[in-house]
Amino acid sequence: MSEPIVTYHSVNADPARAWVAYIDLGHDYLGIRFSGSSEEEAFVKATDFWAEKQAERDAAKASREAARLKAAQTRAQKGEAA
Repeated sequence: MSEPIVTYHSVNADPARAWVAYIDLGHDYLGIRFSGSSEEEAFVKATDFWAEKQAERDAAKASREAARLKAAQTRAQKGEAA
C-alpha cells in the first residue's frame, strides 16, 4: 500500500512552514500535520512517520501471532498430557 500522504501549499504561512502534509486515513482522522519549507520536506516527514508507525504495527501483529501460536502449542501439549 502506498502512503496516503496529502500535501498542500499555503501562501499565507511562514515560508519555513509553507508546505504541509498529512496522512489521509479516509474516514479516520489522524490530527497530525507535518510542515516544511518545501513540499518534499513536508512529504518526507509524513512518510517517515507513517513508515515508523507501520513498522510498529507490523511488530505488534507479529508479537500477537507468536503469542497465539505459543498458546495453541500449550493447549496441544496439555491435551496430549491428559
